[in-house]
Amino acid sequence: MIVGDCWIGINQDLGNGLILAARVGKHTDELISQFLVKTEGKTDCQQWHTDGWGGYERVLPTDVKHI
Repeated sequence: MIVGDCWIGINQDLGNGLILAARVGKHTDELISQFLVKTEGKTDCQQWHTDGWGGYERVLPTDVKHI
């Protein structure tokens, strides 16, 4: 068995708790890009709560704040 880093991204509507999108995989720019595509059109939120990984600055649009 191969064990490595695993990350889960969840986009959740804070109003009702509905999960709008989710991705699981290695912590890479590609995974964040895929998650962003799955999220498009489902929310207009411009503030993302993240784990501080530097890849978000490379992938998220500049108008999205990540904290």
